[in-house]
Amino acid sequence: MLRFLGYAVLRSLYPLLALAAVWGHLAWGRLAWGGLPVGAWLALPLALLTLHMVPYFETWSGPSPSHLVTVPPALARRLGRWLAHPEDVHGVIFCAVHFAALGSAFWLWLHPAVTGFAAAGQKLGFALGAGLWLGWSGGVNLGVNYHSHVHKPFFRSAFANRWFSRLIALPGAMPAYWWRYKHLAVHHSHLGEDRDWVQPKRRADGRYENLWLYVLLYWPWRWGLHFWREFRREVRPAVRRRAWREAAIFAVPWSLPFVVDPWLGLGLWLFPAWVGSSIILGMGMYTQHAGGTGEARYSHTTTFLSHWGNVTMFNAGFHVEHHEHPSVHWSELPALHEAMKPELIAGGAHVVPYGLYRGSSLLNSLFRQRSGWRRFRQQHPDYRRSEPA
Repeated sequence: MLRFLGYAVLRSLYPLLALAAVWGHLAWGRLAWGGLPVGAWLALPLALLTLHMVPYFETWSGPSPSHLVTVPPALARRLGRWLAHPEDVHGVIFCAVHFAALGSAFWLWLHPAVTGFAAAGQKLGFALGAGLWLGWSGGVNLGVNYHSHVHKPFFRSAFANRWFSRLIALPGAMPAYWWRYKHLAVHHSHLGEDRDWVQPKRRADGRYENLWLYVLLYWPWRWGLHFWREFRREVRPAVRRRAWREAAIFAVPWSLPFVVDPWLGLGLWLFPAWVGSSIILGMGMYTQHAGGTGEARYSHTTTFLSHWGNVTMFNAGFHVEHHEHPSVHWSELPALHEAMKPELIAGGAHVVPYGLYRGSSLLNSLFRQRSGWRRFRQQHPDYRRSEPA
């Protein structure tokens, strides 16, 4: 059980950090320096520092083990009554902790007597710091946790799966059905084609579009434009009707924070949604697909082997394997990778020893773009194809 709890903490690391940062304002919120109330702003540099440190953990942690079962058999039998796969309890915990962090931030905002944040500058600092942490956690919750649920629903009950989808996608400012549609009907069905507007585009000279333009325009602009086109040309009336019905179901709860307090809605609801859906998701999507080509059987995306990166991101690093076998459960991707290793080498898969955050840090450099790109494209030495004599 201790092993399970340890992995539960690692799987839910980012919402736990967000929760700690939100409540940390009670400890450091009243700090002042030279008469300036700097405590309200402290969570912001802490988030940026942590984002900078994660790539190093990914690099130092080594590769993921091929078989990792974290749920004890007795607990797995009890969970089996509700969950389709016992390891999905980690996804449920992640979502619960993320909503606890969101709720905590809302409560502290609405009770300034508790935090002492009465001035506009203090509230801005709290919103930016807490919002960045919440956006980071929310981006993983939508782009990784909900992604896993889309491919292999967590619950045995169809009713539970439907409403869990609506709940988990809500903080990402995206109706669950829309996200599912763009991921399955657009991205997975048309990988590497012009029809796939989700992944970064390749220019005529073979280079990929600018990372920062891609990320900053990813949500809501790119999604909004293409969703409008998708549902206008969708020939199945049932799909169009469901899309707009789900949008109406989404709009009611998503608008509530703005009804309670418009500034709360902007700072702790819309801003985290932008961080999560544009920065975190956009960076992740770009890093997974940049460099992908149709030149070889498995050269369409990149696989990231870091154990730290995969244990904290629900094995999102095994991206080549996921695209080849999207019905495989997220917890079984390391074993699938091990079984496919000879094929991946022969099929020209791009495999790197670090994780998504390290890959993103190589690609998003403003001053060393070419050297970062070259380092990103370097193949893991154990996955290089042997050249014929």
